[in-house]
Amino acid sequence: MAINSIVLADDESIQRDTLSTIIQRYVSADIRLCSNGRDALSLIEEELPDLLITDIRMPVMDGMELIKEVSSRYPSLKTVLISAYSEFSYAKTAITCGVSEYLLKPFRPEEIRKLLEKLDAEISAAQAQSLWDRLQKKASTNQQLMALSASLYGLPLPAGKETDLSALVPPRGHLLLFRWKSRQNHGVAKSPAPGNVLTDRQQELRLIHENYEISLREKETQLMALTMQINPHFLYNTLNTINMLAIQNDDDETAELIVSLSEMLQYTCKDSSDQAPLSAEISWVSNYLFLMSKRYNGLFRTVLDIDEDLMDCRIPKFILQPLVENSILHGFSDMQKEGVLTLAISKSENSLCIEVRDNGIGMDEEQLKKYIHAICVDGHVGISNVHRRLSLIYGENYKIHVVSAPGEGTSIKIWIPVEY
Repeated sequence: MAINSIVLADDESIQRDTLSTIIQRYVSADIRLCSNGRDALSLIEEELPDLLITDIRMPVMDGMELIKEVSSRYPSLKTVLISAYSEFSYAKTAITCGVSEYLLKPFRPEEIRKLLEKLDAEISAAQAQSLWDRLQKKASTNQQLMALSASLYGLPLPAGKETDLSALVPPRGHLLLFRWKSRQNHGVAKSPAPGNVLTDRQQELRLIHENYEISLREKETQLMALTMQINPHFLYNTLNTINMLAIQNDDDETAELIVSLSEMLQYTCKDSSDQAPLSAEISWVSNYLFLMSKRYNGLFRTVLDIDEDLMDCRIPKFILQPLVENSILHGFSDMQKEGVLTLAISKSENSLCIEVRDNGIGMDEEQLKKYIHAICVDGHVGISNVHRRLSLIYGENYKIHVVSAPGEGTSIKIWIPVEY
């Protein structure tokens, strides 16, 4: 492995210690721990590591400030920023500051493994390139010195060592001199420009402005304390703490449940747009199905049959979950095991066909009529909402079809226009 030393900065001891334990599963590296950006910078100054991993929110110096400082001083150092902020603006700011990777909390150990493998490959490539550049430079210097010596002493050049001597060798009869020049600033004081001198009145106004800002920050702190209960970042950080505790206790199943739930919450709160790529919706509903399979103790398994070429299609958000939930709650209601839920998505001419089918208890003809009527008159909240939304969005370009038989299960198909 190319990663031999790591500086890990995080003010939360549970997350810091657990992350260190996870890293040690995959790399044999010297990991130096600290709780803030200033201490991390001191450790880096003492001995430059191969990798810096830092949380975004820390006292004294936060992760973003640390990344910015490190990137300016040590541009070759690989950096990872850990954050609960899923908004694109934070990731964009981090990239602008020079971060190598952006890791969203809570995370799975598998994500750490893949991240370390990626960074290790990049560090190995950079080290190999650096070695090659040094060898090339040394070879070039040796070649020039050989050419210079040959010219000065009238010796023949070895085969294949010809080089342009015009920049190196002076005309014959002239003394060859090597001179080192050094320009130093001997501490000449510069007087400040007239515009930079603050008058007493300007200093007074600046002090008033600073006091006003401090007062505003105190008010903001009070408001934050009142709204902390609904702050999603507080929630993500708390879930990550629980995730870290589960990993410490080797409870990987609980850790996986927590990460799945957190990813669902992050996606729900990420933005207010009405549509999303099909790939994002599939990821969200997959987390939902994983949680429900654990909740119902393996009652069913899921089969995904989706055309990969359709993953960039845009569909209304949150239309898949009510469809699969219907199969779980109603289709498998009298079953003990061996339920199969299939989500199939394909393209039919200019329409996207979404089908959810199960091998559950099914419905007879009379039950099916009542079910379809309930969908149309808001009798089934989840699917009725989907039906109403799609009707309003697409009008006549939207269709729904339900097929069911007792003991054979139920199939719900919807067709909507293909959009990119």
